[in-house]
Amino acid sequence: MKPLITAAFFAVLLSLFQPAVSVGAGPCGTDPFGNPLPCADREAGGFGYYYDRASQTFYPEGALDGSETVGGVQVQLRYVVNCVGNTTDNPTAIGECSTSTCAMPDGTPGVSYQVYFRSGGATDWTLRPGNVCRDVGDPIPLADVEAEIVRIIEERFQDVAHPEITLAPEANALVNLPVLASTPDPGPLGFDIVNPLPGRVEATSAYEWTWSNGVTSTGAGVGYDGTSPSRNPGYYPVQSTFTGGGSGSVDLQVTWSITLMVDGLAPITDIEPLEYEASAGFGIRSARTVLVDP
Repeated sequence: MKPLITAAFFAVLLSLFQPAVSVGAGPCGTDPFGNPLPCADREAGGFGYYYDRASQTFYPEGALDGSETVGGVQVQLRYVVNCVGNTTDNPTAIGECSTSTCAMPDGTPGVSYQVYFRSGGATDWTLRPGNVCRDVGDPIPLADVEAEIVRIIEERFQDVAHPEITLAPEANALVNLPVLASTPDPGPLGFDIVNPLPGRVEATSAYEWTWSNGVTSTGAGVGYDGTSPSRNPGYYPVQSTFTGGGSGSVDLQVTWSITLMVDGLAPITDIEPLEYEASAGFGIRSARTVLVDP
């Protein structure tokens, strides 16, 4: 489905509405060709969202269902975008056409809908005369949503935004003995956002280590807990051994993959992964044999 309206598309068509509008010729005036303008309906319900992957933009979309009470009878409403080919079963199959654009009373762009109704246990829809013009709201770039996600992560999850490295030994390694590294792993993150649109965020992490001797490792690592690394070589997945004295270091890059879920949309994975880094240095000493009297 295409966005219900784009700024360029609306600008061209809105120019047709700009000349004098004769108030009184129709309930909401007429366009320069004498056709009645659709009336604004600001009480038509809330908004969902359509996501245009090509432009990475969210477009607010008027709720397609509503209701009202007429003579004490509850009437169900369905809003169908005013394009030939749309039906009550598929109200937005065609989201943009020459008849789908309209102007709100304040001149802002809107979408023209045909309104169908049915009451009681009726299964068939009846078309209501006239159309309504509904405010489409402002497009929301994915970048604005990403900025809010970053803000929340960096304010609420300090251990994510500022990863820390734990080494064993802490400061001085020994030649030909392993240096162990680890970092806290908070596991998958999940939190809600409200602005600029409501949604749910889920984030998963990946860890990449680069030692100064060229060795690479993955995973969060396991902190030293007394288990012998020489007797259990696979117990500590992040480790490296240095063959000469001096100094060494290890760099960590944590990459968080983001999935955004918005009601009514497929999961959105277009957000650039978030990357955070940390590093730690240590000395490397040669072990010496010392004779001790018995």
